[in-house]
Amino acid sequence: MRGRPRALLARAAVAHGAVDAIQAWLERLGPASYAIFVGITVLGTATIVPSGLLCAVGGLVFGWLGLPLGIAGALIGGLISFTLARRLSRERLAGVTARYPLLGALDTSLSEQGWRVIMLLRLTPVLPFYVGSYFFGATRVRPAAFLIGTLFGVLPSATLYTYVGTLGQTTLHGVGAGALVLPAIGIVCGVVAVVLVGRGARASLMHGVAAQPAGGSSA
Repeated sequence: MRGRPRALLARAAVAHGAVDAIQAWLERLGPASYAIFVGITVLGTATIVPSGLLCAVGGLVFGWLGLPLGIAGALIGGLISFTLARRLSRERLAGVTARYPLLGALDTSLSEQGWRVIMLLRLTPVLPFYVGSYFFGATRVRPAAFLIGTLFGVLPSATLYTYVGTLGQTTLHGVGAGALVLPAIGIVCGVVAVVLVGRGARASLMHGVAAQPAGGSSA
């Protein structure tokens, strides 16, 4: 039992040293470090890397500057996935929606309400970020609506994860436990807020889809 605290302290020291080394390297790179992080976020959000993890890393390394950098990378990566799906999968989805009325109603809702439906879907944990991007690209939604809906949809969770990252940065720099009480309460409140917003978004989304006639045409 006595060995566990020592092991944890040793791991924390290693993590602290690693973060300090990365930050020092990024400081030497200057503004190029921002482009590197955005590029990593673009690749991550276009594949299977969770967008929340990338935001937390951005908060850990860059502080609150990681929030706009992470969102910019997510928008670019999402747009790449959206464009690929639009060129490769739109005709296939048209055949699927003809066989499954619920998907047809969702496709119609996306084409008519655009960014609002995308925002609601982004606010709910139904689809991973990259899956949602490919799915939206295969629908009739416009690219501008995709970007606007994604921006407002990921902002709450991206802010929360970035905050967690900044808290980790503060912890690694030796702040006392008492100073972490208010940030910890902030995280709990943030999680509750995101969950409540997600539930409300899910209810609004299902209501909107149910209101669409099966196989209805877009305006």
